[in-house]
Amino acid sequence: MQITNKKDSLHRIADEKKLLEHYVVIQKTRFMNFDMHYNVEPDTENLLIRKFLLQSIVENAIIHGFSRGKVNGGRIELKSYRKEGRLHVDISDNGKGFDISEWEQREESADMQHTNVGIKNIRQIIKLEYGEPFGLFMESEPGKGTCAHFILPVMEMGAAADDTDDNN
Repeated sequence: MQITNKKDSLHRIADEKKLLEHYVVIQKTRFMNFDMHYNVEPDTENLLIRKFLLQSIVENAIIHGFSRGKVNGGRIELKSYRKEGRLHVDISDNGKGFDISEWEQREESADMQHTNVGIKNIRQIIKLEYGEPFGLFMESEPGKGTCAHFILPVMEMGAAADDTDDNN
């Protein structure tokens, strides 16, 4: 509640991780078919990220990748690191996966899966807030799982956060 009640749209990766930890406890109580692993590089813990940016990807892994508890032995990993002056965040799972090319061609419609809407919305938010070359890039293969790869600007408390506000 403390994190969600703050007005800022950005918070530290450490805070996002804490939100995910609480979310995962609730989902594991419901479905009991997966484990969550965190590999957050220490030099990324205090970098800023948009609130709830990662939760919907974890939710997709649980709901769609592990079929709401019907697929056992699920594993989700959150990994964050810096590379070439950018923040990289990967969320990967060993769920059922999907055909990326078919998914990207799917038209938006009333019967569309939640996954399609959520990921496309996240992509649009990143594009609008940060522009190129940042984004959310998906890799998936049926039967082999999915990896959501975020490439985001490195934003630190103070100056970088203020710079982001100027872009809006």
